[in-house]
Amino acid sequence: MWLINLIPLRLQYYGILVLVVIAGIFGIYWLGGQNKKKDIEVKLMKDKVKNINIAKEVADEVKSLDDGTLYNRASKWVRNNK
Repeated sequence: MWLINLIPLRLQYYGILVLVVIAGIFGIYWLGGQNKKKDIEVKLMKDKVKNINIAKEVADEVKSLDDGTLYNRASKWVRNNK
């Protein structure tokens, strides 16, 4: 504690001010990173929900087809065993 008394009082105040400014800048930087992380997570979740809905629509469409129509559509995409 006696080492702090060797530093002039004006420099102690400036030192405290510098530390507060650095802590504030770090806090703002950290908070911005957390917000960006949440934005990315929200975007990924929206994409995931969109993909799930598309998969459900495709599955429903395939279920609604009869066997002949399904065979005709699938024959365009499946190789023949010749």
